[in-house]
Amino acid sequence: MLLFVFFAVSATSVYGQVISTCGSSGSNGTIDADETRPFILNCTNISLPPGDRIVNWKLKRPDGSVLEIANCTQSFRSFLHLLPWQCLPPVNDYYVVTMTQSEVSTLTVQQNHRTSIAGTVRCVGLSFLLIYDVDICKVRVIYPAKTVSNCRTEVNTSDWTVSGSCDVDKIYASDDHYSCRWKFPVETGRKKKEALSLTNFTEHGKAYKRGTCSFSGLPMPTFDGTYPFSLTIDPGNKTFHGQSLEISHPGAPTFHNCPAVITEGGDLNCTCQPSDSSPLALVTWDAGSILSGQLQVQNVSMKHNGMKYACTQSWGGCLRKRISYTIRVKRKNNDTGNHDDIDGGGGDEHLADADEEDGQSMLIAEVSVVVIVVAFVIIAAVLILFKKCDSRYVNPKRADPTEDSHIYSDLASLQESSTDRPGLAACFVHREMGFPLLSLINPINNL
Repeated sequence: MLLFVFFAVSATSVYGQVISTCGSSGSNGTIDADETRPFILNCTNISLPPGDRIVNWKLKRPDGSVLEIANCTQSFRSFLHLLPWQCLPPVNDYYVVTMTQSEVSTLTVQQNHRTSIAGTVRCVGLSFLLIYDVDICKVRVIYPAKTVSNCRTEVNTSDWTVSGSCDVDKIYASDDHYSCRWKFPVETGRKKKEALSLTNFTEHGKAYKRGTCSFSGLPMPTFDGTYPFSLTIDPGNKTFHGQSLEISHPGAPTFHNCPAVITEGGDLNCTCQPSDSSPLALVTWDAGSILSGQLQVQNVSMKHNGMKYACTQSWGGCLRKRISYTIRVKRKNNDTGNHDDIDGGGGDEHLADADEEDGQSMLIAEVSVVVIVVAFVIIAAVLILFKKCDSRYVNPKRADPTEDSHIYSDLASLQESSTDRPGLAACFVHREMGFPLLSLINPINNL
């Protein structure tokens, strides 16, 4: 009776038996078993009461089935006489089970991990067929990611956020749990989206998965520099380097390749060039319905002359620069097929202002006509006065002797009496010089 009570109390005791290699959590832990290499579990701290003692290894598979892997036994002869531990052959060749005299049992899985060790492993200690201690270890069989490829990091200029991705070539987990985590060079507190998209494939009769690990929604850094990204993939919890992101502010203002002058009837097609930066700045032409990096105007006419367009450069959602462009059109000469130059504000070209040019030409023509008419009038008046002067003083008419001779004297003598009528003499002198009009004033007044 006392012996039965002893065994009953002993069966409820915890002696501290543990599967010591089962993860960092110790007893009742979880561990990954890489199927590409042997997997080992150690059951330690085995402290069973005297008697026929057994250490038993069992596997409970995910489907609920139980596999008895192997037993190690120690026969009891007396308290002073214990036989050495002996391990019976395991259930198959996938396993190797050993037991040391220091009472540490080791289970080694050499191959076929998916069916041999995936599930819950139990190390059970018995004495006189009564269970005294048990420890369990949850084993997940994995094929860890060995490499990643096609890593990309880019900036979405619609909202200036960073996204990135890497392709995962081959992974497997017996519990079908997969994840990827990105490590970012800057933390903004803004929620980011991380995703792992996988598909199934088979290789050498085994099922695996492959796909893409990605993130999005990270605000773009605005300080110049190199920003590294890395990702950790489970199963395996191995960290890989993604593509770094280069950030540099745009420098000089934007410029465009639009022509200074365009001929009437031609097509305008030019682009606005962003400054050097990383990522490249966004440029847009903003004029009416035009909102792109390319400015196009078909069949340019005089009505387009002087129209203004603005090209805006934006970067990072905070830096904006603008440059303007004014269309200058020159008229096409339809008669000769040649093009008339118009003042372009510099060089040999001219700005197009056809209406102003026509008005100036008409004004010049009208002034020229007026000047010519005035000139003809003046010349005619001079000729008339000259003839009058010549008929009265050069070839004077003699008076009738019967008439009043003291009034009508022989005027021809005045040519010889210039001292008595100096103004008249001056008239002839000036006539000979070609200025009769100015000199006739005194002679007429003195008549």
